[in-house]
Amino acid sequence: MSIPQNIYRRIFHRSPYSYIFEIPSMDHSWIGGKAARVVTRHHGYYKVEPDGDEISIDPGTAGFSVLREILDPEKPVFFMVSQDMTRDFFDDSLPLALFVQPGTEIRVSSGEKGLDFLDATPETKAEAMAAIKDKAYNPVSTPSAVQLDSTAKWKTETDAIFTERLERAITHLRSADDGKMIIMRWFEREVDPVWDPFSLYEIYSLLEPACAAGHFINLPDKTVSLGRSPENIFELQNGRITFDVIAATRGISPDPEQDGRWNSELRNDAKEVREHEMALARYRERMELLCDPENVRSELYRGVREFRHVRHLHSRITGTLKRRTDFIDMMEESFPPMTSYPEEFVPISDTIPKPMRYYAGMVGHVEAG
Repeated sequence: MSIPQNIYRRIFHRSPYSYIFEIPSMDHSWIGGKAARVVTRHHGYYKVEPDGDEISIDPGTAGFSVLREILDPEKPVFFMVSQDMTRDFFDDSLPLALFVQPGTEIRVSSGEKGLDFLDATPETKAEAMAAIKDKAYNPVSTPSAVQLDSTAKWKTETDAIFTERLERAITHLRSADDGKMIIMRWFEREVDPVWDPFSLYEIYSLLEPACAAGHFINLPDKTVSLGRSPENIFELQNGRITFDVIAATRGISPDPEQDGRWNSELRNDAKEVREHEMALARYRERMELLCDPENVRSELYRGVREFRHVRHLHSRITGTLKRRTDFIDMMEESFPPMTSYPEEFVPISDTIPKPMRYYAGMVGHVEAG
């Protein structure tokens, strides 16, 4: 288990609205708790706690700009945004977006600073230092340390329904000059009520160390969100914007011959290359609007990012912003982050009568200032 996860478990574990957010490539993790302000987005309004104020917004827009009036710019923000904001299906028990400003936050890196504390009590600092020194504290060390109930079955749509949706999407794509459809499939299963979900996050961290970002947050009513993402929608730092472009996929096989064939297909298959180039072109168009052309750089072009079960083509582009742009501008511009295109393909591809909750939405962290 990593030092940030150790600190989180020791100090904030199970506390409402406590979170951990990690970006391995930047060697930064943020651990927050003791929420000072929580802003939730619902259909037509935002709710601000602990004040209890409700602020009406136009439900027909993303409506993120009002956050500039609500959030304290002197405090960090952990946020999650659901794609259900633009869908007909959503979970009434969860907010469509969530913005948490912690009373205490710890930033962890392995650089010179090591730990930075924001509004932390001496007791919190002492606990964090103790967690770092306690190398024996490691409740989850292997993927087999936590077992799900083997008798519980996954619930999902039938293969026939899923195949029918795929075939319908392929028919529409063949009639179009250009475009992409994202066809998703939902899965649900029950778990033991005494099971600790943070252990699952620790396991994912061990299994997917190459992820672009990871998060865990405790929500009210025994609800949590956790995940490890293959790509960052955007990184915004000191006026410079970076986009990960991950598109095209092949599996990873334990058979070296099969694995080599899949790796070659990913790099050379016309369909995979075209899919990646289409995504890359869309991001370059965004760069042209946001950045000075002479400052746009391609840090990586059609490399391969590997995970436990799959590998993707991966490009990375970066540029200096033309104007002052904050994370709220970028949320407006990037939403929804995972969608079919052109726009007329969206109602064809998204026919699942189930809420997506926070899957395929946006999750992130903003430092104060």
